[in-house]
Amino acid sequence: MINFLYLRAITLFIVAFLNFILAIILWRGSKKDDSRKWLGFTALFSCFYAFFCGATYFFWGQDMETSLFWYKTTWLGILILPCFLVFTYYFTGNIKYIRIKALIIFLCAFVISYLVFETDLFVKSLRLDGYNISSIAGILDPFGRIYIFLCIILAIVNLIKYYFRANNYRRLQTKYFILGASIFAISGIISASIVPFIIGESPYYDIAAYISFIWIGLTSYAILKYNLMDIKVITAELLVFALWTIVFIKIFFSVSNNDLAINIIIFLVILFLGFMVVKSMLKELKQKEQVEKLAGDLKVAFETEKKAKEELETLDIAKDQFLLAIEHHLRTPLTAMLGYSDILLNGAVGKQPKKQKEITEKFQVSTKSLIKMVNDFLDVTQFQLGKEVITLKEGVDIVSIINEIISDLKFEIEKKKIYLNLEKTDEVFQISADREKLKAGLYNLVDNAVKYTNNGGVVVKIEKNNAKNILKIIIKDTGIGILPQNIPTLFGKTFERGSEAKKVFTTGRGIGVYIAGKIVKAHKGNIKVESLGEGKGSTFTIELPITQIV
Repeated sequence: MINFLYLRAITLFIVAFLNFILAIILWRGSKKDDSRKWLGFTALFSCFYAFFCGATYFFWGQDMETSLFWYKTTWLGILILPCFLVFTYYFTGNIKYIRIKALIIFLCAFVISYLVFETDLFVKSLRLDGYNISSIAGILDPFGRIYIFLCIILAIVNLIKYYFRANNYRRLQTKYFILGASIFAISGIISASIVPFIIGESPYYDIAAYISFIWIGLTSYAILKYNLMDIKVITAELLVFALWTIVFIKIFFSVSNNDLAINIIIFLVILFLGFMVVKSMLKELKQKEQVEKLAGDLKVAFETEKKAKEELETLDIAKDQFLLAIEHHLRTPLTAMLGYSDILLNGAVGKQPKKQKEITEKFQVSTKSLIKMVNDFLDVTQFQLGKEVITLKEGVDIVSIINEIISDLKFEIEKKKIYLNLEKTDEVFQISADREKLKAGLYNLVDNAVKYTNNGGVVVKIEKNNAKNILKIIIKDTGIGILPQNIPTLFGKTFERGSEAKKVFTTGRGIGVYIAGKIVKAHKGNIKVESLGEGKGSTFTIELPITQIV
């Protein structure tokens, strides 16, 4: 009989060991998964419960005080249920007031455990009934069984409710959880609740310890399998666990102290080697997963880049259509309006009254301003998209361009009563350039000089530098000047006009200088600005390469 109890203890120690291994597996890699952590605690307390049940049989036959102590430790297994209940809360996402819920259910478990050890309200005494150690229940024993029953029912109900709203592998996981918990619940309720309640003793309390491994095993299987662990790693772990179990059992069948010491040493060595093997395979699996993830990321990146390229091509086509629409629907009618105003001012349709002529002149100025605004917008768009916007032609005469600009600004000059002079030698300066774009860029600079000069005037000077083979255009005004801190960003698209410039010309857009700089750069030239400060005028210097000087 004693030998049978001894072997029964060994089987319970094995179950405890297996539950402990399950706890380690569940805790591994569970940093961001609270449900796995709590399932690991469930496996750990199942380990303690099986171990204490085994210890009760292992140490039976000594004094009653020792046996009673080991039996009372089995009541610590009551902590299995609150751990599993909290696990179900985290797994199903039902974590509202989770701290309060956990505090209440664990507090009840700790109170029961305390009363078990300190009083005889739960356990009065023990006796050997055949091959079973049976406890004589105290008056509060039924309340402990009711607590266990309620925890199990709450956990299963929580899982069943989640099962009907879960999908894919989460539903399959939940099915395993419900199956394992139900097996444990039915066997545990019968052996640890119904039987003790009817006969007033608990002779089959260790059945729940055996069943706990099946329960926790099924739950752990669902967690591990459907977290997509490699089957080779799972197989290796099972083989290692089997080897550990065999060697562990061999310890209890040692025939001498020397044999016992050797078996323990062998077990520890195999335990270490097993851990190293599993760790190595997990490392390999992790590297494999990283490679697969990288391959997946590269595929996604390739698809994203391909899609982005297609979208950019579509956007580029839409942009071209938009620009053509602007040119057709805005610039074309504005050009026509400018032509009609010229016809009116030239008297082609009859002489106009003075007042009407003044209105027509203002209309013409506004139309030119609108045309310039549209042209500026188109140029800015093209430059920012990195498009080639100039077409170089030989023999472009700079002097004629400047004269045309002076003529276009004649109305503004006369209105402000300032001067706009051109200084040059008698030479004819011709370069390779896009005449219209270059004129637009120079116009912006001269126009700005006129706008921001209220007293004095503007001088445009053309000169050459034979040593450097460049043509230099200098635009100098006596206007409001430029603050030193604004000069570095003057030709950038983020340039913000100064406060004085806004006061002088409130409707300016601040992009004329930016466009001029881009046009000069497109001609392989350089542009710079100098100013002594506010109210002291400014000087713009444009240097363009000379292709031919006549």
